[in-house]
Amino acid sequence: LRKYTSVKGRVVPINKKFVIYILRKRNLTTEEALERISKKLNIDKDDIGFAGLKDKFAITYQYIAFKKIRESSLLRLKDKQLHLEKVGYTDKTLRPGNLLGNKFTITLHGAKLTKIFKELEVFPNYFGPQRFGKNNKNSKIGKLIIKRKFAKALDEINKMYNTKYNELIKVRKQKLKFFVHAYQSFLFNDLLSNGRK
Repeated sequence: LRKYTSVKGRVVPINKKFVIYILRKRNLTTEEALERISKKLNIDKDDIGFAGLKDKFAITYQYIAFKKIRESSLLRLKDKQLHLEKVGYTDKTLRPGNLLGNKFTITLHGAKLTKIFKELEVFPNYFGPQRFGKNNKNSKIGKLIIKRKFAKALDEINKMYNTKYNELIKVRKQKLKFFVHAYQSFLFNDLLSNGRK
């Protein structure tokens, strides 16, 4: 993270509007981790910036951004499931779309190296079931939004989260985009599967 930025061709110091931390989590979704952090610090979850969602069943690392936070209070947020490490400051918070990419390390336990793995050069990269939620609810809600069946989508969202939103516009934009992306992923898997037949 830079200490300086460029404004109209001039190099100026970053004014430290936001503090950036690396969030390490284990067996938590990004949403669950942010919920725990917001409750511990007594802040609105929407005030925590992040650039993407990470898997629950993995050890994941991602940047998150806080605005005007007492950094000493973050020391209470270190346990086996969640750990924060300060890395610097920035002028802008983090938003979905800020990611340049992801890096994964996949470890197989008890796997045997077979002939098919030795010969395999490429393989279809399907989206996993976690993206679609229980009973594919995430992708179904995304389809309803795309089909402009907003009342039905809102009803399903309220059932899923035990909320009482009366308009779809009241639901967080990031959450609505997540449902749409889940439906896009469902279509991708379907096309990939059909292409292999």
